[in-house]
Amino acid sequence: MFSLVLTDVLTLTYGGEDSLELGSSDDYRLLIVIQGRLSMQIQQFNSTAEPGTCTLLLPNHQCSLKVHISSRLYLFTFNAIEQKGNRGASDPLVRSIAGKTHLPLSNLLKWTESIADKPNEQDIVFQLQRQQHFLCLITLLVEQRTHEEQQVCLDPKQSVEETLQFLHNSYSMNVSVQQLADRAHLPRWQYLRSFKQLTGCNPSSYITHLRMEEAKRLLSSTNERIWEVANKVGYDDEQYFNRRFKQLMGISPGQFTRIQNHQHQVTDWRGITRLIPSSAKRIVYDDASTLGDLLALGIAPVGASLRFCSSEPVIHQLERTLERTQDIGFPVNLEKVRELNPDLVLLSRYGYEQCPQASAIAPTVGLNEYAEMPSRLRKLGEILGVHDITKKWLEEYDSRCEKVWRDLQTRKSAQETAVVLFYDSNRKLYLMHRNRGLLRILYHPMGFKRDKHIQHIRPNHGNYYIHVDPNLLEQYAVGDRLFILARPSNNMPAVKKDLQSLPGWSTLPAVKNGSVHFLSSIWNSDDAWTSSYTLNHFTRLWS
Repeated sequence: MFSLVLTDVLTLTYGGEDSLELGSSDDYRLLIVIQGRLSMQIQQFNSTAEPGTCTLLLPNHQCSLKVHISSRLYLFTFNAIEQKGNRGASDPLVRSIAGKTHLPLSNLLKWTESIADKPNEQDIVFQLQRQQHFLCLITLLVEQRTHEEQQVCLDPKQSVEETLQFLHNSYSMNVSVQQLADRAHLPRWQYLRSFKQLTGCNPSSYITHLRMEEAKRLLSSTNERIWEVANKVGYDDEQYFNRRFKQLMGISPGQFTRIQNHQHQVTDWRGITRLIPSSAKRIVYDDASTLGDLLALGIAPVGASLRFCSSEPVIHQLERTLERTQDIGFPVNLEKVRELNPDLVLLSRYGYEQCPQASAIAPTVGLNEYAEMPSRLRKLGEILGVHDITKKWLEEYDSRCEKVWRDLQTRKSAQETAVVLFYDSNRKLYLMHRNRGLLRILYHPMGFKRDKHIQHIRPNHGNYYIHVDPNLLEQYAVGDRLFILARPSNNMPAVKKDLQSLPGWSTLPAVKNGSVHFLSSIWNSDDAWTSSYTLNHFTRLWS
């Protein structure tokens, strides 16, 4: 006998594009999509989710979510409590709903809304009712999956994809091709053909690959003995495991373990664990906008995208630093990367789709270039083994920010406000509202304040800017000071002339005060090197 006990209820709401990392947990978690659309990666397996999709995350499984549009999700956490002597009693039920299930939204809402209502309610009757509704939801999932298994699947590709998810969760089990074909409701010959079209190999090779990847992870990150690793990944015979491992990896499990002493594990932005050199020397990085993060730490890559390094004030300051760095293009040219013989490749989210090809050249890690600058630097410190340098840089940057504003207190009033607008071409204006680049300095706790109106309209998620109707400029440019950013390629006198012709320009508070500052958008770059350079020159930027 066993019991399923709901332990936590979480409602997740997103206003637009966003991402979320669900780390590993000792409990089961049920992720339910009520509104919106998102992409998921569970244990390196990709899928999508629409309203009505219910996904069971098994213990110790990680999940990366990318939200595409306005969305509402529920995350229900629960335990399977088994009576003494009945270990594994809950396994059949859990297996029956593992992976992804789709329920009619009307049926789903009936139970999820009642479960998620008043999550902190302590009344015992209310809690019992919530538990009862949760079990009703689990019953619905079991019934739906049973119904699906009784139907003949008309989409071979989808049915094979579902068996791939099963294999990722059950690779340590002995599963025959016929069992997989039966699970997909396909003839054996059709299943094998569809499987190879999707994966490029047969089921046996695919299972072996999954087992060996997990074996490498265990050998490099735990102290378990080789026979224990073999058993965990599905091999009862240690000698057979040793032969298969050496056949596929070129070295024995013991040799592999010794080599790993010179490597370490990191987790990339999608939650995937990667094995990389402990002291990489020849680094390639594909994101031009955050290349300065590496440079701030004193690390010059052998290859990088240099498309932003021709602008002032960057070029003259970095010519010597980057003189040996080769341009790898944008998007990244993998043939150029191969020629540089790197020992580590760092890919941005934009370039992450090339991770499999880049990994064939050198160990590859994906970074989130949209994360805040301190988070990005700490991640680089973890990957490159320069934690102390990263920590010192951030502490010094914060101290410098505070000193700059302490010295500037006499040049502004205590509650003085500032607004930052970005001018594109043809009178396109955008309100910058995220604390990044120049704004991180401007809105320092000792610096300028945001006007209450701007505080009210700025979203919590989504883009870094808000489009401004030029005819409604007075509703946005409400600060005591106004900072106008324009592309380096724009002619600044022409920008000034264009803005001065806008309705209401002359009545703006900052214009009346003579407190309008026109700057190149380069000063707003969010990388660590430019942020430091901007701080050095900050005083004169608005003098």
